[in-house]
Amino acid sequence: MTKKNILITGGDGMLASHLKEVFTLEGDENIYCLNRSACDITDIDSIERAVKQYQIDILINTAAYTAVDLAETETACADKVNHLALNYIAKVASKYDVEVIHISTDYVFNGKNDTPYREEDPTSPVSIYGKTKCDGEVALLKNHTKSIIIRTSWLYDESHANFFTTMIRMGRERDEISVVNDQFGTPTYARDLAQAIHSISTKTNITEGQRYGVFHFSNEGETTWYDFAHEIFQNIGLTCTIHPVSTEQFVRPAQRPNFAVLDKTKIKFTFGITIPEWRRSLLNCIERFNLNIRN
Repeated sequence: MTKKNILITGGDGMLASHLKEVFTLEGDENIYCLNRSACDITDIDSIERAVKQYQIDILINTAAYTAVDLAETETACADKVNHLALNYIAKVASKYDVEVIHISTDYVFNGKNDTPYREEDPTSPVSIYGKTKCDGEVALLKNHTKSIIIRTSWLYDESHANFFTTMIRMGRERDEISVVNDQFGTPTYARDLAQAIHSISTKTNITEGQRYGVFHFSNEGETTWYDFAHEIFQNIGLTCTIHPVSTEQFVRPAQRPNFAVLDKTKIKFTFGITIPEWRRSLLNCIERFNLNIRN
């Protein structure tokens, strides 16, 4: 069987690093994990050069503007990366018949649901970041039929800048911290998402009508940021005191969805994916975190 050529954009990022490792371990595809200097998604010529040079079959777009609070003032920059660039990706992908897997976010929703969000629920972002990601979804789906959009939430891992590593750093530096306890969602271990994307990329017996469109992926279960932090501290062995605070007490430039739990039924049914519960994945992350320290 001929190996597929897979381009991963945003090559310096958290998800891209796990995708590269997962695909390389499996060894069933040719992987080109490119950073911005090698493939700038805001430059259509840069995208086309990479797609042509490596004869790409699947483009996995992990590149994004993710500074949620800064996006409130850096609106044009966020829109350029999260929205306008998707027009370029779609145009090149259509020209060269490349399948696109694009990573989106729970921030496309307003957080007013009281049951997990399904893919067909109406979007209504409450931040600039959420709006630009939502606009990017629309642009890709409108301009390229062979597109898979995966919305995820609360992404973390053991080695990049994210909530998990920030909590550990703060827990070691301080005697007490405050964490929001009225925003509900699901932590998603980046390695689990990478493994799901690998599984999707290798499934060839699914009709286009089922394969393409919007899907949700996060770990199973739900929690708050406060309880997530408490679970991290307990399993790492940190004694720093965590104080629960409300969203109103923890003022930030960008509004967050108060409820961001995603329904994963569609992705599990379509691609036969088994999703771990978030606490189990956290323990896997901590194991790799401790291994990194020992090495």
